[in-house]
Amino acid sequence: MGIITVILGLKEISSEYLATIFKQKNAGALLKKYKSKNLYYQNRYLVQTKLEWLNFTRNMIFKEQELLFLLLIILTIGMNYLFDKTNFLLFYSFIIQFGIKEILIMLPLVMGIHFRKNKQALYNINEGKYPYLLPRIFFTYLLNCLAYFAFVLIIYLLLGMKNDGMINVMISIAFITTLSVLVGYLIKISDGNRIFVILTLLILVNTIDLVIQQTIYSQLKVNVIYIFLTLLIFLIIKVMFIRRPIFK
Repeated sequence: MGIITVILGLKEISSEYLATIFKQKNAGALLKKYKSKNLYYQNRYLVQTKLEWLNFTRNMIFKEQELLFLLLIILTIGMNYLFDKTNFLLFYSFIIQFGIKEILIMLPLVMGIHFRKNKQALYNINEGKYPYLLPRIFFTYLLNCLAYFAFVLIIYLLLGMKNDGMINVMISIAFITTLSVLVGYLIKISDGNRIFVILTLLILVNTIDLVIQQTIYSQLKVNVIYIFLTLLIFLIIKVMFIRRPIFK
């Protein structure tokens, strides 16, 4: 019953998060007026990172992540007192595999949604492929790592739950980030398909992880496969979407 409640809660938060984005997209003149930001950086990579930060903050994605993050913390602490050790470990694994991974999916999806919505405006940026794409993906990846390890650290401090294999986790997060960006670029997310997209992506990520972990017993080889898949997805994004005549 607790797991069903968690799933329904995650669905509701996902709906609210993407609904906010689409309300902003369709609001037109009623949108909140933002003050213009001055970008003083000469480095093109820093400029693009700043632009992506503005995209995230103006889409209110961080507020949605904070809400989900706090919900997962409260649920984890609560279930620690309701379940015995064995059942709690199963619940904690479920939280990591679905709750935390949903947080990791949010930012990359917003990146893809923003690209599709403002594709024509990118002519004015007149930026190269790598200065445009690399800082955005890397910045999103760092934020995802921060969210994951913040959750793990808080649970460790409160409940003493240890999580090993930080390098392995960071490589897995890189794969989740790039795959989510690709999905955001490929699929036009709407009110009708947003829940389906998020749930399908969660199932896909966990299925791939399960298959790899069950067929390859060397963690080094698993990491190599994830790195290869991450680089392959990055190249697909660059070739399919970030190309002329959008950028010179």
